[in-house]
Amino acid sequence: MDRVVLRLDPTFIPKVNSTFHRAQELTLPTFCSKEALFISFQPSTQGLKVSASTIARWIKATIQKAYESQAQSAPKGITAHSTRSAASSAAWATQASITDIC
Repeated sequence: MDRVVLRLDPTFIPKVNSTFHRAQELTLPTFCSKEALFISFQPSTQGLKVSASTIARWIKATIQKAYESQAQSAPKGITAHSTRSAASSAAWATQASITDIC
């Protein structure tokens, strides 16, 4: 599918209350032709899918910045994959319920 079709709620009364306006559909074209969730913004690779290693690097940099913003040093050996366990540990430390953590 290359588009999204929006239709009015039948109970909505538009400003111009005519059959045409009540039945009018709004069609939005595809916003991005790529299937990728993350695409590059660098000029040389703009619009291309970013690699898993790039996403991992972004996550690690974000974790590092988060620790720096709290005037703490980031744990050694932190990886993008370790964010799941770190998030679970942080949630447990704030007494979140097991249901919320899992």
